[in-house]
Amino acid sequence: MKWYLIENVSGDQFETDLKANSKDEACESAKAIWNALTAHDRSKRSEAYICYADLDRLDEAEEVTPIDTIPDKSEYVFNSYNEMINYAQAVELMDDEIREDLHRQMAPCSNQTFFDAYCEAHEQKYGEEFRV
Repeated sequence: MKWYLIENVSGDQFETDLKANSKDEACESAKAIWNALTAHDRSKRSEAYICYADLDRLDEAEEVTPIDTIPDKSEYVFNSYNEMINYAQAVELMDDEIREDLHRQMAPCSNQTFFDAYCEAHEQKYGEEFRV
């Protein structure tokens, strides 16, 4: 079984092997492909999803995820429980002093790197983990 991006376009179905080892990898690849395909003309694309299945038995897929429910990863970070967190919402809840100090020390860096450092600094200052 493999991860596939399935596109239904004007009544035709197209399958793309995502060559992914996990659902996260499949989601990331599928979203990138879908965004590239639809960048020129969104009206040509009607429906897409990822699934984990044998190519000749797609109707028996173990997992099916519509492409429009997959968030763009650049907007999200993962907490210590591997839960996806909206980065903008997390920043709104951060302690201003800690956030600004870390920004001066670390910028530029990825959202995930900054979020991880913030969580550690928050726990040191308040004695509890940062929860969103």
